[in-house]
Amino acid sequence: MKRLISFLLVLNIFSFGLYSYAQMAIPKEEIPSDIPFGVRQEIEKLYSPEADERFEAVRNLQMLGPQASPAAPFFIQLFKDSDYRVASRATCVLGGLRDEKVEDLLISAMQNKDPKIRLGAVKAVVYALSVGMKNPKITPQLIALSQDEIPGIRREASFALGKTKDIKATKPLVEKLKDTDPRVRRKAITALGELKNADAVESLIAASKDKDPDIRSAAIVALGKIDDSRKIRPIVDALKDRNPGVRRVAIIVSGDISDPCAVEPLLEAFNDPKLKNKETWSRVIHALSKFQDRRVVDAFIKALNDNSIEERIPFNLIKVLGESKDTRAIGPLIRQMELISIKRDKNDFNTKTAINNITYSLKQIMHNDFGPDVEKWRKWWNQYQKDHQPNTAKGIVADCEKLKALAEKKDRSALPVIIESLKDKNSDIRESASRALAEMADKDMLSLLAEALKDEDYRVRVNAVRGLGKIKDRSSVLLLAEALSDPIDEVGREAFRVLIVFGKEAVPELINKLEEARLKEGPQRFILISRLLLVFEKIGDRSVVPNLKNFLDDKNPNVSISAVKVICVIGSVEDIYSLKERSKEEVKKIDKAKIEEIAQENREGLGSLVQMLGLARTTVVIALGMENAGEVMIDRWLEALSHENWKIRLTGIDCLSRRYDNYPERNQEIIEAFIAKLDDKSPEVRQSIIKALNSIRDTEYKTEQK
Repeated sequence: MKRLISFLLVLNIFSFGLYSYAQMAIPKEEIPSDIPFGVRQEIEKLYSPEADERFEAVRNLQMLGPQASPAAPFFIQLFKDSDYRVASRATCVLGGLRDEKVEDLLISAMQNKDPKIRLGAVKAVVYALSVGMKNPKITPQLIALSQDEIPGIRREASFALGKTKDIKATKPLVEKLKDTDPRVRRKAITALGELKNADAVESLIAASKDKDPDIRSAAIVALGKIDDSRKIRPIVDALKDRNPGVRRVAIIVSGDISDPCAVEPLLEAFNDPKLKNKETWSRVIHALSKFQDRRVVDAFIKALNDNSIEERIPFNLIKVLGESKDTRAIGPLIRQMELISIKRDKNDFNTKTAINNITYSLKQIMHNDFGPDVEKWRKWWNQYQKDHQPNTAKGIVADCEKLKALAEKKDRSALPVIIESLKDKNSDIRESASRALAEMADKDMLSLLAEALKDEDYRVRVNAVRGLGKIKDRSSVLLLAEALSDPIDEVGREAFRVLIVFGKEAVPELINKLEEARLKEGPQRFILISRLLLVFEKIGDRSVVPNLKNFLDDKNPNVSISAVKVICVIGSVEDIYSLKERSKEEVKKIDKAKIEEIAQENREGLGSLVQMLGLARTTVVIALGMENAGEVMIDRWLEALSHENWKIRLTGIDCLSRRYDNYPERNQEIIEAFIAKLDDKSPEVRQSIIKALNSIRDTEYKTEQK
């Protein structure tokens, strides 16, 4: 008897396991016969007692995309499947089917008596809304489900209401903030944040004071998404929350505030000693840095005077002071640089970064550049303070005004005064003198302008460049070329502009300068060469191309790539073809045995790839240079199709067919050019054209199929 009972019990358990998977409402034999065979085959697998087989069928149907729409009624039953993977994937698949009938099916499923089907339907709707579903019937049904007796359904329905972006859902969601289930309240708060309706702000502010820290966090995030000034105070107050999780959320949200009304409460948080931990304080500074407000600058200068700040001085604070151009920040910035230099290792990366940030801001304020040399900054600052004492400052201003008047009059009799002023200790006087000199510049003043190019104040150097621009002379071109490598961008940009105005007259001297730079060493070499290459590109003189080819094997690959780009832009079709030929020759030289050796040493690592590319460096450089030339290459290769050399025409066809997908707006032009060459006298060209057109046709067909 005991054995019989045990057997029946085992049989009962086995039967339960066998039928615990989703029972389809439609019998297997009644699956509609008009469903495509492939879809029908996968639907039949959904009836399998094996969870893995059902999951595989759902996954296969998902891959079919819209073609799987006939399977939608069967997916509804899978919401009840005992295997979580099957039920979860079914909601995603059904939600991803963008079909009106499927949407109506989901709305109907949300009214089903079975809670599992209602829950699955809501989850599918969430997915459908996230991929763009817009159905006016959805919102009322979700509002009804947000009152469901099952907490899980209320939770998912509330979340889905946020995805609808329908402001009609605001009031029902506000009501959900009183729900007995905290998870429902959290989802309702998240949804209100998605709706971004200002009508919900007061309710969210109340939620930000809830006893549950998770509710408070969700409310802060939701407030951050709504454009309303009332949110500022609760977000700033949350920075002081007793719960660290809430504080972290408030830190992130506060950094995104851009309302000017936030300045005052953010400054309170900035000055609060309780918030001086690194993460919170940096985030508050990030938020304040968005405002061009005198109060922010005042607070930052005051904070910079605090000796304890130098250990963790935030970049945004330094940046704001530099952009403010406020001379009151100079002393504190230099003092911070001194403290960092004394208390930290000078070779440490963080130390170097902090000093570089400070020097950059100092350059923005006072146009001087002493780099990381603290002693020079301090010496200059002491002199500056002496010069700007009330009596001295008045004299300096008066002198500057006199020099400006001389510049306007272009009075050459005042030249001795200007020359003397160029030697003055005060940078403002030197700047005014250099401006006057630039206004009346001629060949006789070349040596004075050359001397001014060495001044420590970049404004003097910019004026010297402008003066040299008025002297179209061999010596002035060489000086301007040297100014291209100035560490201050404003000087280099001005020299670049002047040389382009000089045009082809400057090319011979610039070529000499380029060859001289090629043999140079040092950090400024790359800056000088790259800017010279840009000048040649803008001027467009092909006489420089032979010199540019000398850079193909340059020790700096970036120089080589830039040289290739310029050749492609200004060179002839023959020049570009020669680059392609050189690339092919380089590939032929690669030792295949060496490649195999490298591959054996490191089959999966990136190192092997880098080593292999090193064997064909010039090939890689040429390819990258041509890529950087951009759409210009389409014009050059179209031009190559008309060249008398059939090999160049053949190369043009090959390169255009490879670049076909890069510039879709030029596709028709390329096809028309190919068709025009179908009767080319060269059989190799004709054959290549037919091959290219067939390749284009196949590409377009595949794109259309996708």
